[in-house]
Amino acid sequence: MFVQSLPMKISCVIVDDEPKACQLLVGLLRQIPDVEVLESFTDPFEARLYVMDSNPDMVLLDINMPGLSGLEFLDSIKRARIPSEVVFVTGFDHYTVDAIRKDAFDYLLKPVSLDDLVEMICRYRGRLSRKPVQQDICYGKLKFNTLQGFFLLDVSDIVYAQADGNYSVVYLNDGTTKIITQNLGSIDERLADFSFFRMDRSIIINLKYLVHINRREQACTLAFNGASIDFLVNRNRLKQLIDLF
Repeated sequence: MFVQSLPMKISCVIVDDEPKACQLLVGLLRQIPDVEVLESFTDPFEARLYVMDSNPDMVLLDINMPGLSGLEFLDSIKRARIPSEVVFVTGFDHYTVDAIRKDAFDYLLKPVSLDDLVEMICRYRGRLSRKPVQQDICYGKLKFNTLQGFFLLDVSDIVYAQADGNYSVVYLNDGTTKIITQNLGSIDERLADFSFFRMDRSIIINLKYLVHINRREQACTLAFNGASIDFLVNRNRLKQLIDLF
């Protein structure tokens, strides 16, 4: 049986354009056992790139920030299928309905106390304990079935996946390919908790390897291991891809 054990530590990223607010949250969270603050940011754009690359368990996020609001931040990481839970930490209570609609995990009003954070972390741990255990993850690798058996692949090694009838071809960063006995829709569901983007009915790309978007040509470029590959993107999907960044 392939079992993914629940993590002991909860990894957090803090995003607030006020440095003192960031420092306060860092200090409070470090008092809670098994909570790790990976990084704090006052620039939401830098924070978004970091979150998309690191996939923390939780993002504690201000709402009123210049250039990119917390609600827009949440929308963008959800479109990128980043599995991090978002906790809004704000001085305003009139965003509560918006936060609920966008499926934020929690909504804390400033000034935040240690008790507020401990209660929120306890509820998060309770949610983890109730989650169904995935049966196809082993040692951090995802199980993909083949005609002969199965492969265990680290999803970060997948550059893109392409439909091949009822099967799919997975292209890896070492230049090799694997033929998977599942259609692309099933592969898309399997990768939903990771940083992948469905280009069209036949291609899913790993955003980790995206290096260039050409609006004029309606194309994007992936680069890996000294090689690169271009994909055409229809206008609507291209806009969605651009909005992720």
